[in-house]
Amino acid sequence: MSVLLMAISYAIGNLLNQRMLSGKIKLAFYANIYHQHWASLIFLILASLCFESLPSKILLLHTPLLWVASIYMGLFSTALAWIIYYHLIREWDAVRASAVMYIVPIMAILWDFIFFHNRPQWTEGLGIITILLGVILIQLPKNRRLQPTP
Repeated sequence: MSVLLMAISYAIGNLLNQRMLSGKIKLAFYANIYHQHWASLIFLILASLCFESLPSKILLLHTPLLWVASIYMGLFSTALAWIIYYHLIREWDAVRASAVMYIVPIMAILWDFIFFHNRPQWTEGLGIITILLGVILIQLPKNRRLQPTP
């Protein structure tokens, strides 16, 4: 149920971003990203305060790797990735831009193989092929998809 609600929320967010970035309402690109990131940060802080216990001060103050990892993930895996993603929503449509996100599980399997030497199972290989075919079909120009075959 939570995955279904996440997918519905994600779809609504994509369509709203497309409307705000390229529709009649047209917001400034970087202002939109700025406000969304601050709203997300506030929401995550409030949610973590409600559902999680506070971490120990020893863990926070004496683990510099934790801070480096958090800054790296925040800058490269979130901020930079979302700037590129919103650029794609503005330049393409929301459906084509969201297809880029389907590549994430494939990259996770690739990095798992490279760093931890875990060989993908045949079902994961089948999933990779299915995802790639879906992404290729979404990325085809509309006029090629709608033409009947002779």
